[in-house]
Amino acid sequence: MKTLGARNKSKGSQFEREICKRLSLWFSYNQRDDLFWRSAMSGGRATVKFKKGGDNLTQVGDISAIDPSGAPLTDRFVIECKNFNNVKLHSILTGISSKGTLIGEYNKLLTLAKSVNKLPMLIMRQKGQFEILVSSAINTYSSPSVIIPDRGIKIFILNKWIDNEPPEGYGSEYGKKRVRRVKG
Repeated sequence: MKTLGARNKSKGSQFEREICKRLSLWFSYNQRDDLFWRSAMSGGRATVKFKKGGDNLTQVGDISAIDPSGAPLTDRFVIECKNFNNVKLHSILTGISSKGTLIGEYNKLLTLAKSVNKLPMLIMRQKGQFEILVSSAINTYSSPSVIIPDRGIKIFILNKWIDNEPPEGYGSEYGKKRVRRVKG
């Protein structure tokens, strides 16, 4: 029987795989679902290498580009995925920054992103709820659902952001590729 920790890790891994496919489809205009995948050890490989004095900038965070055409997004952002029973959205109002709170997880990501000279992108889901995208670094066509001015954080409902945000602004080349129709 799986322990609670193993079950939660499995659910987190499944959530990361779902997000990888959704980001791949968004970034490629529904042409490919395999541009992004879970980083080795969910970003732990990069952490181990950093502790030994090395660099592994392609494996930072939960999601990595496994195809060169996805690299513009992961070269720019550290993407973390968090799947919690309760993301404690009230931390937005209280400013409480502890493990498992939206603010706590975002602050942890912000520190990591700054350490590797990238921008933060946090994708969170609360059990039974929709996913949200949290970032201070997204200049967007989409309207954020919530803006926290004193922290510069924008919160988007992920599905709405994906539906409205053109991936060219994040380095996707797929929108520039045109399919030529053969007359006949």
